[in-house]
Amino acid sequence: MLSYKIYKISILMLLFFSANILNAQNSLSPEVVLDLKQSEKFVMGVSTEKHFRFAFGTFQEMKSNDLADKNFEIVVWGKIVQKLIKDGDLAEFVKNQNSSNMKVSVCEVAMKKLGVSKTNLIDDFETVPNAFIRIYQLQAQGHNVFIP
Repeated sequence: MLSYKIYKISILMLLFFSANILNAQNSLSPEVVLDLKQSEKFVMGVSTEKHFRFAFGTFQEMKSNDLADKNFEIVVWGKIVQKLIKDGDLAEFVKNQNSSNMKVSVCEVAMKKLGVSKTNLIDDFETVPNAFIRIYQLQAQGHNVFIP
């Protein structure tokens, strides 16, 4: 039963992801909203700029459908970490997002490997020792995890 619920939430998150590819921020059906309101915790794991942007878009779509009070976290690893610095490519994008109620966690393993320091990260981003361990932890805490 739990695996079916995780499967269903994953399918719903995939629908969000697909909608954001088309830059659509439509109202969700009442059934989808009702299903998503049954869960309070969402996580997207990303390792590319495209998926990072889609994660923000997914959050915005959830917010536009009155799901913004939910716990939403983006866990980031990989080469994209180099772009998450204050003067980096994505700093302006992040600044323009209305991302209250959302948390971005950046992998310290990737930061170390890519030479990115905590002081250079975009403001309000947090670091975690290992992105994969963080995802396992969040999953154990009942979060619905989606990794595109």
